[in-house]
Amino acid sequence: MRLLPIIFIAVCIQLIPYAGISRYLLKKNFSTNFSTKKAHVDIRGTITDASGQPVSGVSITIKGKNRGTSTAEDGSFTIDADKGDILQISSVGYKKQEITIKDVTNLSIQLERADGSMDEVVVTALGIRRETKSLGYSVTKVDGKEFSKVRETNFMNSLEGKVAGVDVGGVGAGPAASTRVTIRGNTSIAGDNQPLYIINGIPMDNTKFGESSDAAPNWGDNVSSLNAEDIEEITVLKGATAAALYGSRAKNGAIVITTKSGKGQNGIGVDFTTHNTFDIPHFIWQLQKEYGQGYGGRRPASKEDAANHGQNHWGEPYDGKPTVQLDGVERPYSYVKDQLLDDFYKTGFTSSNTVAFTG
Repeated sequence: MRLLPIIFIAVCIQLIPYAGISRYLLKKNFSTNFSTKKAHVDIRGTITDASGQPVSGVSITIKGKNRGTSTAEDGSFTIDADKGDILQISSVGYKKQEITIKDVTNLSIQLERADGSMDEVVVTALGIRRETKSLGYSVTKVDGKEFSKVRETNFMNSLEGKVAGVDVGGVGAGPAASTRVTIRGNTSIAGDNQPLYIINGIPMDNTKFGESSDAAPNWGDNVSSLNAEDIEEITVLKGATAAALYGSRAKNGAIVITTKSGKGQNGIGVDFTTHNTFDIPHFIWQLQKEYGQGYGGRRPASKEDAANHGQNHWGEPYDGKPTVQLDGVERPYSYVKDQLLDDFYKTGFTSSNTVAFTG
């Protein structure tokens, strides 16, 4: 019985060093956790391109964290980060960069142009640019230079044959007449089948000024008033999903037009372009010269008869005999050579000159 207190005292003596070690470890862990706590830093900066111009819409994210922002119109940005975080900077057409947050809180970043070809980028709703391969609907982009190679008075006629599924048809009412455009065929028998036109994010009414008829000419439509030299690119949205971006007005598809801007231009630039077009008739039909005025194989017998059949040339064969005309005067029933077609279809000439200032 006397051995038990001795054993208990020996065990307590053996545990004393471990208790000290435990207190040391607790103190060490506490001090370590306290020292590794990061301080938040309010990072501000400006992003420019190689020419010193501010770049808007640049994406700034923190690597490994769900936190980010984008630059404003003047290229400025603000983001809340921790010291030691890595900022990932990316923008369409520029190389990606990574910057580690240190003691500097005001950054000045210059982007470099990406080398090589980029994935095709198109403009969708509200001017948002997306990569074509990331979209779930059919989209085709046409560069503005395509409309200036062979200049048309109505530039929409130049879209013919450039986009699959788009039917472009002009009307025989002159070079400035309206153009009928349909995407993937007609969707309505009696309704309007033309697509919705979007210019720099704003829908445009393409109502025709006048239909071609015997009483009134075709004065063209609103699209025909656009200058091909002002167009940077055209994006054709053909799918039903694409039409949902602009509502029911785009049920027949949408044609998004982006005009040129002076962005990235150093100083003031002056552009002058001229286009001259000559129109020659491909074929002029031949008029028959055997039968004269009349109807049913008979020549006019009276003034009234000649007036009623003035446009009919299904009378008797020409024989030169005096025959009454619509004014009551008798003239030889013979063919009279007329230069009406030659005078009417002269060589047409269209000139278009454009002066543009950029800066």
